[in-house]
Amino acid sequence: MSLHVRLSPSLAAIAGQPVLRLQDVEAGLTALGLRTLVARRFPELAPHLPSALVVADGRVLGRDEPILDACEIALLTPAAGGR
Repeated sequence: MSLHVRLSPSLAAIAGQPVLRLQDVEAGLTALGLRTLVARRFPELAPHLPSALVVADGRVLGRDEPILDACEIALLTPAAGGR
């Protein structure tokens, strides 16, 4: 399976690209597995992934939830601010 993973602006700046294209991804990959895979293939992102949210089709996934093949995937970093 292949995945296109959109990155938050801060992660995109670190990676130098707004979308990661991941080929040869095993079926049944979980949100935690995605973070691990991205950290292995893009080590510059690794320090930022523990706090990143995995979003599939607009819904935040729990760490053990699987990512389906046709999902729209994003890795988003928490935002701070506001009053």
